[in-house]
Amino acid sequence: MNVSYNWLKRYIETDLSAERIAEILTELGLEVEDFEKIETIKGGLKGVVVGEVLTCEDHPDSDHLHITTVDVGGEAPLQIVCGAANCRKGLKVMCATVGSVLYPIDSDEEFKIKRSKIRGVESLGMLCAEDELGIGRNHEGIMELPAEAVVGTPAKEYLHIADDYLIGIGLTPNRVDAASHIGVARDLVAYLRSRGEKAELKLPSVDGFKVDDTSRTITVEVKNSEAAPRYAGITVSGCKIAPSPEWMQNELRAAGINPKNNLVDITNYVLFELGQPLHAFDADKQTLLRKYDRKQIVLYAPTFSPKLTSLPFMKEALVELVHKRDVLVIIKLHPLTRPEWVEEYKELAANHEHILFMDDFSVAKYQLMADVMISDTSSVIYEFLLKDKPVITYRASNKDIRWKDITEVSQLCSAFDEVLTDEESIRQRQWVVANYDPYLDGKVAHRMLEGARDYIRRHGVPRKRAVNLWRKYTSIKTFGWVKRR
Repeated sequence: MNVSYNWLKRYIETDLSAERIAEILTELGLEVEDFEKIETIKGGLKGVVVGEVLTCEDHPDSDHLHITTVDVGGEAPLQIVCGAANCRKGLKVMCATVGSVLYPIDSDEEFKIKRSKIRGVESLGMLCAEDELGIGRNHEGIMELPAEAVVGTPAKEYLHIADDYLIGIGLTPNRVDAASHIGVARDLVAYLRSRGEKAELKLPSVDGFKVDDTSRTITVEVKNSEAAPRYAGITVSGCKIAPSPEWMQNELRAAGINPKNNLVDITNYVLFELGQPLHAFDADKQTLLRKYDRKQIVLYAPTFSPKLTSLPFMKEALVELVHKRDVLVIIKLHPLTRPEWVEEYKELAANHEHILFMDDFSVAKYQLMADVMISDTSSVIYEFLLKDKPVITYRASNKDIRWKDITEVSQLCSAFDEVLTDEESIRQRQWVVANYDPYLDGKVAHRMLEGARDYIRRHGVPRKRAVNLWRKYTSIKTFGWVKRR
């Protein structure tokens, strides 16, 4: 059990040092096995301050660099050359001054800010992106701060970054009550009171919590009441996946947990705060599974191309899958799929209780629901793999196949069993996650657009490319005539 000193002090007011708390915990039977001072952000962002861009002019010897003057709260503004596309007058930024040492994300080497000349123009600092500061993976441009950010504020103070102490406790099985920060704080309060010292346990306020809608209920069945005598849950609507607040990310890092996103981070935070495991489930998914009395959802999302699609071959295999496995199949076809195939699969769904046809536009929400996806040669394969979920394809034409590809539809049931548990399949899709898109912050489209804008700024708008007759012919042969419905 890793205990953060700063996190612990949320629940108890004390002037005790981290070293003294470690000694007390050992006296209480919570033996401290590890103790170390840590930096939540390596280097502590020394020399990095909030700045304001006063002027921003194009560099005379570059098609993408800017010459800026930046107020950092010193005697005079700093001249800084910046290549970020979003650099502009009036922007509040994080400015690394000369002498600062940064530790960018995914880099083992430090980066020291020096006085330099960039294409003949003196530069006295750097305007920083999140990944350059080591606080995130975003590199779409310099980090933009709210207008109310105070110029000259040290980054460490603005981002609430504090040095911390990590206290590693070797818990014995009889002390599960101390497997949380509040549990440890409770013991410390009892210790201090036993010695006549004033101490209070400060529990988080729940005044802001209220139940405002009881209509969306989720039925829970406890199958082993002896092992799990009580199971509680709550439905929360309006959730949007996004990065967690800085303070939560800092405290999770201090406890040895890498932040992922707000929903995952909340469950981890509650675990370390209360010692209570917490799981987040998709309510729509659970509603569907309960309604049709199934355990898993399989998404069938084939391509529309007549040459590449699995649509003519997959109907009987899907029927066999729902009859032999405890699954619910959701069919989501591409908007450009031939109308006759659309009607065939609508009829298939109408005749089989555990096959559903979805006629709305977006496939994204069904990708989030599904446990397994079936496809062929389609880009949705990679979208699904990036969620670390298994894919089965039928005769995919991809050059680099890192998923289960079957050559006969009769192999579908056995392939389904394999991809859920096969270690090699798991390793392959994790490789895809690690190598295809390391930026899982929900801002991929924004980065693509910014990349296009940056290209246009540097090179101009590309000339319209005419498609020759042979290319038109091969496209029609591959994809067919496109008729929009």
